[in-house]
Amino acid sequence: MITDKSRDYYIGASDTQYVMMNFNSKTFQRWWRVKIGAEVNEYESIYIDAGNRYEQKILDALFIPYRNEQKIIGQLRVNLDGRTDEEICEVKTHKNKFKVTKAYWQQVQIEMWSFQIYRARILAYQLLPEDYEFDNDIEIERIVHYPVEYEEQFVYEEYFPRFHYLCWCFREEITPSDDGFKEWKGVMNGEIS
Repeated sequence: MITDKSRDYYIGASDTQYVMMNFNSKTFQRWWRVKIGAEVNEYESIYIDAGNRYEQKILDALFIPYRNEQKIIGQLRVNLDGRTDEEICEVKTHKNKFKVTKAYWQQVQIEMWSFQIYRARILAYQLLPEDYEFDNDIEIERIVHYPVEYEEQFVYEEYFPRFHYLCWCFREEITPSDDGFKEWKGVMNGEIS
């Protein structure tokens, strides 16, 4: 398991949904305050706890060899659930019908870029009510595999301009905004002198 849980001033692959959202939104602003250490997010639930407990067991059941690797590139910090030599494996547990959300897809894009492995799959495992109470064995037939294709255009043209703007905001101690991003992007592209 990864022992350094502090996420202050780092942007993780699981934060990609926030990097891509409206910077003026309350959700983004709350996330930003946690990132700069002004607030603490100590949200826990039986669902989060069960997901953490079953993650390694799911990877064990599929004989995924590499686990819990972390890569830090500047202020980007990516924690992988697992991988093979050819493929990123992102584990998601759920209690009802699973869907590869935009946030999950975006997260895996940044994981693939960070580790320079351009194939990935999300491993979805439905937890039954009794799985929340006890550590049960993994039933392999309950694991559903969702392949994710790498999309370079998203990473370089959509994600990284916003990521670099947020890194600049960290350094300058400025609260991000949509207008601030447009102005920063204009300066960086030489449109504003």
